[in-house]
Amino acid sequence: MLKFECDPHFIKLLAKEVVKEIRRTEQEEPEMISCKAAAAYLGISEDYLRKIKDRLPYVKQGNNSQGRLLFVKKGLMEAYLNTENE
Repeated sequence: MLKFECDPHFIKLLAKEVVKEIRRTEQEEPEMISCKAAAAYLGISEDYLRKIKDRLPYVKQGNNSQGRLLFVKKGLMEAYLNTENE
């Protein structure tokens, strides 16, 4: 078994930096893109994007049927590729 010594001060500093990074990434809001931008990003038409929207990460702004669709960019391509395999 390998045995090594570490500076306890270094370990504490490292742990604090790791916690800061975790908190920073948890607080970031996802990048939201419009239907037009999402369609361009995926290389598909806006009409087709609207047809498959329920299989993709999105939110709808507004309460009526004319609400605006916003797609979560992170994970959008992966979710789209998964719809192609269905």
